[in-house]
Amino acid sequence: MPSRERSRVSTAVSSWAPTRGFRPSDIAGCEFWLHADSIAQADATAITVWTDSSGMGHSVGQFTVDSKPTLKTNVVNGHAVARFDGGDSLNMGGGFLTPCHLFAVIKPVAGGYKAIIGGTTGSANVEWRVDNNEKVSFLKSQVANVGTSTSAVPTDAYSHINVSYSSPDCAFRLNGVDDGTGSSAQGVLIVSTVGYANLADPFNGDIAELIGYSAVLSEANRNIVEAYLAAKYAIS
Repeated sequence: MPSRERSRVSTAVSSWAPTRGFRPSDIAGCEFWLHADSIAQADATAITVWTDSSGMGHSVGQFTVDSKPTLKTNVVNGHAVARFDGGDSLNMGGGFLTPCHLFAVIKPVAGGYKAIIGGTTGSANVEWRVDNNEKVSFLKSQVANVGTSTSAVPTDAYSHINVSYSSPDCAFRLNGVDDGTGSSAQGVLIVSTVGYANLADPFNGDIAELIGYSAVLSEANRNIVEAYLAAKYAIS
């Protein structure tokens, strides 16, 4: 699994980088790979650009000062997180269309609707969010629900979650376990934002890593990505 060297002082710049073991971009169809360790800034600074490590150019950024999440280093198993305060958001360079398979390592703050991944204004955007009951939903443009997870995401620990969507079907996973399905024909949707959807439902909590594919992964490849996240962040 990836190794790392990290300064113990709180002002250190986040500098973790994967060794040449598995990388999410090794699997075909990887559209973005955002891990907070790649943000070359000091602890407790506002994030302007979060560089996409997939090579696809889908970096995300924010230039409005009050809407920038904060980088926090050495938070979860030695790794950094992007901390959203319920008023932050990031826009993706370009974006891509579904079908998709989306992965995240998160620790949400309880209460409210919290979009992990979404789209800007329009009628055909993805919204992958944590609901006000802490269950995970996948929607079209906030209003057409494709499905909702069975379990609530913990708010006192980090979890790795993923959702696959190929119209009409979606499937949820929580910490490597099946966690519900849904079905609603919503066609092709757009992925283009992090931390909000359709200018609403801003995320509140920590996001350590986001990975997105433009296809539903095979079970074998899904398990590889889950194992990578579980080991990296020490999530059982």
